[in-house]
Amino acid sequence: MITLQTNRSRALLQPETGTVLSFRVDGREWLWCDESPDIYRSSRSLGGIPLLFPWANRLQSWHTITSSGAHEIPMEARRRIWTDGNGLPLHGTMLKRAWQPFEMQRAERADTLHGRRPGNGSDQAILCFQPDDLDLRVFPLEYHLQLEVTLSETASATTLEVALIIENGERPLPLAAGFHPYFRLDALCHSTDELRLELPLAAHIETDERLIPTGQLVDAEQFWPGKPRRWRALDDGFLLVNEPEHFLALKGPVGSLRLRWGLEFPVAVLYAPGPDFICIEPMTAPTNGWHRAHVGGWKLRWLEPGEQCRLGFALEVSERPRA
Repeated sequence: MITLQTNRSRALLQPETGTVLSFRVDGREWLWCDESPDIYRSSRSLGGIPLLFPWANRLQSWHTITSSGAHEIPMEARRRIWTDGNGLPLHGTMLKRAWQPFEMQRAERADTLHGRRPGNGSDQAILCFQPDDLDLRVFPLEYHLQLEVTLSETASATTLEVALIIENGERPLPLAAGFHPYFRLDALCHSTDELRLELPLAAHIETDERLIPTGQLVDAEQFWPGKPRRWRALDDGFLLVNEPEHFLALKGPVGSLRLRWGLEFPVAVLYAPGPDFICIEPMTAPTNGWHRAHVGGWKLRWLEPGEQCRLGFALEVSERPRA
């Protein structure tokens, strides 16, 4: 386990699963995970901040894609892939995969997401991942991954930044990655009735009974009226408003949390099944985006041969939580 620390905060990164399992500020835990690190390593449940790559959410069939067309995932490679309740491939190949620690830095440094300096220093860890032969049978493209986790602190805010750096190989790579952060509701409110969400949603992505997008959109205000919005049970994707930087906030009488990311994540998936946690997931593509390359104004992005891509988002706690 890698521990990142500042004066007020601590984050735990588990290289054996590539997951941020904890983010504490002034002793208050903001991430939800209902298992110990030892149990989490081999369980079939998720928590903290898992990475979803090479695709996020579910696919309509056991096919990935390349610039040459659809690629059927062979049977012997499917055992590595999680499935949903309908037996569809879910969340890519990186869930609970082991990464290699690469570098740790403890120094004052630029905020790599938006060029701001923490001022009081930061604590950073970098993990590396190289696909094996089984990965290449699932997704037959060469790539190299780095996961950067940075904890920083200023007088006004404590920030946890998580970023995936993709170094593409010699063929175009379709970009459908994302993150799946789980946020504790008891860090924000005593009951879900007290929770308020500030979200820059443009349109709700309509789905079929398998939660596969149909290609139809509904105005976000029509689907989920109110600003700020109140909590509701969700497992839904949204196109975000077209802005250079997105700010999303979770607010309650106990505490508040802000998320920020850029245009690299034009989609958000919200998963709120009950009173324990809510997931606000930054996504480069809608669910099943590989097989439906256009949804509203969204269009599938392809990384060029040799291109490097950085996908980062940040969590900000701007004040000390109240009892």
